[in-house]
Amino acid sequence: MCLLLWSYLVHGGSCDSDTLITRFLEIDVACCLLMSAVVLMGLLVEF
Repeated sequence: MCLLLWSYLVHGGSCDSDTLITRFLEIDVACCLLMSAVVLMGLLVEF
């Protein structure tokens, strides 16, 4: 759900003129950012 919202925000609300490849790339980047944020929060909690 969060990834879909992120993708929607990145596109500025226009989802009709984009290809599936760019959509998958953006979801992959969002997933990467989300995972790194989770890892950073985990490190901050431990220290």
